[in-house]
Amino acid sequence: MINLSRRNLNLTFLICTLLCIATCNAASHTQSLDNYLSKPTGQYGVGFKDFDWINNDICPAPNFNGKNHDNFSQENKKHCQEILVRIYYPTVTRNQRRGDLYYRPFIQAHQDNFRKNIPGITEKQLEQFNKVTIFSVENAPIALRKTFPVLLFSPGDGTPAQAYENTISELVSHGYIVVGINSPIISGDIALLNGQVVKSDSTSDRVEKKLFALKPENLIYVFNEIHRLHTSNPIFSAMDLQQIGGLGHSGGATAIANIAYVHPNWFKAVVTLDIIHADSAELLKKFDIPFMNIISAFNRKNLQKETHMPTPVISIFELGEKGYLVKLSPNDDNYSYSDHQNFSDVSTLQYLAAYKVYAAYLKKQGHELGFVGKGNGWEITHSINTYLVGFFDTFLKSKKNIAFKSCMPLSKNTLIKCGPGTFEVN
Repeated sequence: MINLSRRNLNLTFLICTLLCIATCNAASHTQSLDNYLSKPTGQYGVGFKDFDWINNDICPAPNFNGKNHDNFSQENKKHCQEILVRIYYPTVTRNQRRGDLYYRPFIQAHQDNFRKNIPGITEKQLEQFNKVTIFSVENAPIALRKTFPVLLFSPGDGTPAQAYENTISELVSHGYIVVGINSPIISGDIALLNGQVVKSDSTSDRVEKKLFALKPENLIYVFNEIHRLHTSNPIFSAMDLQQIGGLGHSGGATAIANIAYVHPNWFKAVVTLDIIHADSAELLKKFDIPFMNIISAFNRKNLQKETHMPTPVISIFELGEKGYLVKLSPNDDNYSYSDHQNFSDVSTLQYLAAYKVYAAYLKKQGHELGFVGKGNGWEITHSINTYLVGFFDTFLKSKKNIAFKSCMPLSKNTLIKCGPGTFEVN
């Protein structure tokens, strides 16, 4: 029997995934059966490069226990906090599917846990994970003689930035550089540059709480580092540091919002995806900068009750003059159309055979709590990407979009409310 209890909404990405499939089989494909990621639609191809940055101001890191030396890079002699950064950037030509495989630590963790927890699953079904390929290409040449707005991206707890290829690749294809910020342990299984995989440790409350508190510190470090390295190589030189935006999911959204509170001049625009507030406050206060909250349809009050969360899920949003609240739902009474992990690649990966097997198993066990909705995962991903590109194009590139002025939905099965004003969400 699988343990369905959780300490918080994103204890680990795997637990979210194991729970999320209860209603997947209700959705249908809008893309080919052998393609489980959304193809970018912009004019640019997508490249990426990985960096391992060491914060020498935090030594030793909270996850160092005196024995786990292999969980740190060889040059990190003092076992300081490491930040594994993947920078996605525009390339000259649009990428066709080249065969680059999906992030291996993510795949391996899912295969291992599905073998352990799903009765009757076959190796053939698990093998399908190994065939998932991405549209971004490692070390591809960056588009030269151009600068691009920068988005600092903080993923959900237990979730690596590499598990948001659907959204990141779309943004980059439209001319953005996205800096994905991973923290070992709290971002799930993460590979160091030497290939060593740092496993997620969801059993340690002490480590998890300390690392969660470090998320804003990691954002600050990355913000300063991209400025320091601005003339060091073409990737950093292509960053328009006058046009920096913030983007985060779940606990990562909370970290982004906290930094925007403390450093109001750092970001020109911010988007939070299904934000989870880290303290007891229920009111997300308004910002002076353009700020968009995109939330899923799930019933927040019921979720807090069922999961015994110690802190509330935000139910009240205060919007400023350029504040927006988008709900991924056909109407206010539909709580099942989308859910928390529709913001990650699970929105489309849910159609893999292994997930379908688990959906049937969960249904047989009588479990109905899920983390993707009953809506079409491709459609939901498209809606998220449409709002993100439209919002950042409007407020980081000064492109006109009448939808944000007239407060009209940008895609079907979505709702939008515009500030100023205060809005409660159930």
